[in-house]
Amino acid sequence: KKQQVLDEGKAIYVDILAYMQAGKTPESPEVQACLVRWHQHMRYFYEPTWEVLRGLGQMYAASPDFRATFEKMHPDLPDFLSDAMQIYTKGKI
Repeated sequence: KKQQVLDEGKAIYVDILAYMQAGKTPESPEVQACLVRWHQHMRYFYEPTWEVLRGLGQMYAASPDFRATFEKMHPDLPDFLSDAMQIYTKGKI
């Protein structure tokens, strides 16, 4: 089950990356649909508030550890994720 959960999370980021590389923007419906999946995925670990989700998005871009993880996939992914998450949580807080 643990590996299934990890694989599911990775698949979400891979999908976001594919949309990013295809020229989709953080606010595009495709990317935002991935964030709905991401939000649901986070519930395997805890029930995140909208504030927590927004903070995670900020950390993905600001934290050296998070940045390094996502930059391994693509150098622009941390900022793209952060922007997409800010859009996803806008108006929810």
